[in-house]
Amino acid sequence: MLLSLEILGFKSFPEATRIDLDTGITAIVGPNGSGKSNVTDAIRWGLSEQSARILRGQRMSDMIFSGTAQRRAMSYAEVILTFDNSKRVFDLDYDTVSISRRYHRSGESEYFINKTACRLKDINTLLVDTGIGLDGYSIVGQGKIDEILNERSDDRRLIFDEASGIVHYKARKAESERRLEAANQNLLRVDDILEELRRQAGPLKQQAADARRYSQLNDRYQKLDISLSWKQIKEFEQQADEAETNQSIAALELIDAEAALAAINKKNSKLDDEIAELEIRVDAERKAHNELSVKLADTTGTIALSREKKSSSEERIQQLEAEKLRLNEQISLLANTVIDRQERHRQLEKQCKSYESRLQEAKKALAAAESGLSISEKETDALRTSREELKDSLFQVNSDLQSAKAESSFLQDQLAVSSAELLGDQSDLNRAAFALEEVTVQLEKLRAELVLLEQAAAETKADRIAAEKQLEDIDQSIMQLKDTERHRAYEEDTLSRLEQNFEGYQKPVKDLMQAVSQQEDLKRGVVGPLGSLLSIPEDLALAVDVALGAMVHNIVCDTEETAKTLIEFLREGHLGRVTFLPQAALQVKKIDQRSLDALAAETGFVGLASDLIKIRPGLENVLDFALGRVLIADSLEDAIKIARKSGRKYRIVSRSGDIMYPGGSMSGGSLSKKQSGLAGRPARIRALQQERLNLAKKITSIETEYNAALDRLHLAAAREEDSLTKLSQQRSVVAENEFDYKSKDNHLTSLKNSVCKRQSAIEKTRGQIDRSLTVYQAAEQKSVSLREQITGLDEKIAQAETENRSASEQRELLRDDVTHLEISLHSLQEALQEVNSNLQRSDEEEEKHRQRIVEIDDSLESYRLRIKAEQENIITAHASLEVIGQELKKLEQSLQLSSQRQVSMQQEKRELYLNLQSKSEQLGLLRSSKAKQEAARERIAEQRDDLLNRIWETYNLTLHEIEGKTVEIDSLTQARRERNRIKNELEGMGAINHNALNDYEALSQRLASSEAQRKDIENARSELKEVISSLEHAMRERFQETFHRINQNFSQVFSDLFNGGIAQLSLSESEDILDANIEIRAQPPGKKLSRLSLLSGGERCLTAIALIFAILQLKPTPFVVFDEIESSLDDVNGQRFADYIKRYSDQMQFILVTHRKPTMEAADRLYGVTMQERGISRVLSMKLSNVDQE
Repeated sequence: MLLSLEILGFKSFPEATRIDLDTGITAIVGPNGSGKSNVTDAIRWGLSEQSARILRGQRMSDMIFSGTAQRRAMSYAEVILTFDNSKRVFDLDYDTVSISRRYHRSGESEYFINKTACRLKDINTLLVDTGIGLDGYSIVGQGKIDEILNERSDDRRLIFDEASGIVHYKARKAESERRLEAANQNLLRVDDILEELRRQAGPLKQQAADARRYSQLNDRYQKLDISLSWKQIKEFEQQADEAETNQSIAALELIDAEAALAAINKKNSKLDDEIAELEIRVDAERKAHNELSVKLADTTGTIALSREKKSSSEERIQQLEAEKLRLNEQISLLANTVIDRQERHRQLEKQCKSYESRLQEAKKALAAAESGLSISEKETDALRTSREELKDSLFQVNSDLQSAKAESSFLQDQLAVSSAELLGDQSDLNRAAFALEEVTVQLEKLRAELVLLEQAAAETKADRIAAEKQLEDIDQSIMQLKDTERHRAYEEDTLSRLEQNFEGYQKPVKDLMQAVSQQEDLKRGVVGPLGSLLSIPEDLALAVDVALGAMVHNIVCDTEETAKTLIEFLREGHLGRVTFLPQAALQVKKIDQRSLDALAAETGFVGLASDLIKIRPGLENVLDFALGRVLIADSLEDAIKIARKSGRKYRIVSRSGDIMYPGGSMSGGSLSKKQSGLAGRPARIRALQQERLNLAKKITSIETEYNAALDRLHLAAAREEDSLTKLSQQRSVVAENEFDYKSKDNHLTSLKNSVCKRQSAIEKTRGQIDRSLTVYQAAEQKSVSLREQITGLDEKIAQAETENRSASEQRELLRDDVTHLEISLHSLQEALQEVNSNLQRSDEEEEKHRQRIVEIDDSLESYRLRIKAEQENIITAHASLEVIGQELKKLEQSLQLSSQRQVSMQQEKRELYLNLQSKSEQLGLLRSSKAKQEAARERIAEQRDDLLNRIWETYNLTLHEIEGKTVEIDSLTQARRERNRIKNELEGMGAINHNALNDYEALSQRLASSEAQRKDIENARSELKEVISSLEHAMRERFQETFHRINQNFSQVFSDLFNGGIAQLSLSESEDILDANIEIRAQPPGKKLSRLSLLSGGERCLTAIALIFAILQLKPTPFVVFDEIESSLDDVNGQRFADYIKRYSDQMQFILVTHRKPTMEAADRLYGVTMQERGISRVLSMKLSNVDQE
């Protein structure tokens, strides 16, 4: 059962409030709005309810006390529920179990079981199948009743699942289904991966075959390409010599042609000057001729324009004279109209004066009547106002009389209650002060102990963090070393496989060495490729690689006979050509030490290449043969200086790969791809092996440190955990005592405030009683006087109203007369105004016509003068035409002579142009011939350089090295055709994956791994399906058995509550009983068996209560909370409900939030919730058994 409920800061409970609960029935009562339902919400919230809506809030922060006008808001809310676990309802080995929940306004939540911090999931797990979970039936309010009565049976189903004890099974099933779904998704992903891997396997296999074919074709292509390129270079050199000779001949012929062309240009320039002077004179004469022509045209146009203006002016004169005659006629008509309108105006003025006189007399009579009536009405209104004021005073007096009487009675009752409560508060105050003093002493002692524990916990935490940091650093170092070791192992393995298989060497070398390794008769005397015998410092790898060039592929053997045997083997097997270095036949010409000493002083001189690297012991003469005349320099600039110093006798290589050849030629630039690195590969493998050994030793050493650090961390963590456990326990004890202290302190403060308030209230009440009696007596006397005054005013008002009605009728008659006269006068005034307007318009129109006649006269005079002026302009223009004609005739004769001279000079110009054109064409041909020869020479040189660059970039061969790599070609045409065929075939093969073999092997391993993973997932799916099936079987059995027993209990409880009748539960038809809807049918006494929706509200509520009791009989819960579930019952059914709870109160604990009298009478203990201070709830307790005894 629930032993106690402690609340602090939750909703309307800012003060520490403890409600101790006994067996039997505990009722929580209080007026509406006092906060009694907040007690139920506190229990729900303490049991981990996460929905603010169910707790009647908008957000979870609404659960914290939000403050009032006199009290600040709190920063957190806390609820502690303490249960009796002697019957082991909860799966914990404790006789009492406390569940605590604390929520901070910042949003942080804390949960505790027996004052030990835990997770929300732990609390939910603890409450599963106990009946007091969130979906259980231990807390029943109107919402739970609605869920049972709701047509949707999903909510109803949750209650039955909780009662059947299958909630835990459902959770396990949901988890298994989630894992099954995850397995299904994993299976889909693995299938996708398998499909992709299988899709890749086929193409990879083909790519491996393509790579092998590509390697064979490429070797043959390289041999042909190098040999053909050498032939092409020789042809380019011959063509370049021929082009240079032809260019010299063309240059001499070009000089003679340029001299002849200069003489023609000089004569042509002189003729151009004469033509230009003649053209200037002709242009001047043509310009003068054009100006006279324009002037002639302008004069002719002026004559035509003047004639047009003269004709237009004559037509306008005729129009203006006609308009003037029409205006004179209109002026005569207007004069006759004005006389008629003036006569009408005099008649209307006379009528208006007559009506104005009559209207003034009528208005005077009306004003006198209105004035008298107004005075009489004001007097009557004053009387009415006085009467209403007296009535208001009388009403107020009567109201004060009743209020004083009621207040006096209320104050007498309040005085008696306050006196009794004061005695109780004073007694509680003394007990609370003593209890607070005891708690204060204990709390100070516990706080001192807490400080010591916090210091110890901080020290252990610092030790643990330091140990973790040290362990993390060591672990990071181990990971880095292992990562480096893996990379080095991979590199060593790769290089070893390449070296073992002779990868990177020319195909003939590779094939020969593989044959040597497999045939014992070939092994004798063979040392190996030169590149595999060298040990080269890393900083000189590029320089030595470039210096050796193709020699890195040369095979070292002991004698010439061994080399001959190997050459015969290559020829017989058609394996290609290989260069051999027979150790016994090599003639070494190493640079002498004296020359080296002379060069050593030069800046950037590194040394002799054969002295800077190492070779397998016994092969020193091979190293001297290959590199005994090669010098190493830091840079190309240093190499140039050393070459000059040495007289360009030696091959010098810079660190970046640039080469100075003997004789002065140079080679260098960017490298389009990395060098082969064959020369330094064996040394790199040995270096990697040594580095791996060093890394392994270092990893072993650091792992020892890691184990020691791990032990230190475990020890520090154990110490910290022990300190934290002690600290948590101490904090819980301190928090409990602080909670107790705050509770008692708040209680003491509350009691002190209550005693002071009650004493003040008692004195205040006594004074209020005396004042109330005085007010009552005065009000009674004033009421009698006011009634007499009102009666006298009623009589005066009746007489005044009779006189006012007669005066009002006379006033209305006068108003009608005035209105009739005003209307008639207004009509006459409008007619008079219209006549005035017509007279004014006639005057304005006559004046307008006379002004227009004056304007017409002025225009006539102007047009007559314009006609005379245009006639004079015509006579003057005719005279100018004769003069202009004579001047034009003279200019035309001069232009004719100039044109004839121009024709003669143009003919001479054309003859010179033809001669000049002929010479220019000849000169152009000569220049073109010279340019072609020069371009041909440059093109041949460029083609030769391009070809050499391509050979270098493709094969790393210089001009001096190419000849040694050529093969004999019988037919150039056939060789080119074969090279093109091979090239086309290589290009047709597309992109070649040279790593296809390794990729195919890795893909096969991934495919096997994925197939094994798929099999594991299939096995897991089968196991999960079996688990889900077994869970469903167990749930069906338990639910069916529980449903049958609840149905029996429901029928019995329903009959008890209704004093008869029947009720039953049924499952709807469904493939699975776990998904079937639960139907409720009931038949109260005197009615038919029907569904819940057809019952009355009270019957439906009592039916739902019967179902709750039926479940409780089957599986009782530690406690039951009913929150006003009987509020909709009538008095008879409410009494039945109370009696039924009383019957079972010895079997289970009931907590009732109610305001119904029968329920309160059935309770063993009452808790009253009051709100003496607005917004703050307080709890008062009373044990009814003690009251009955008293």
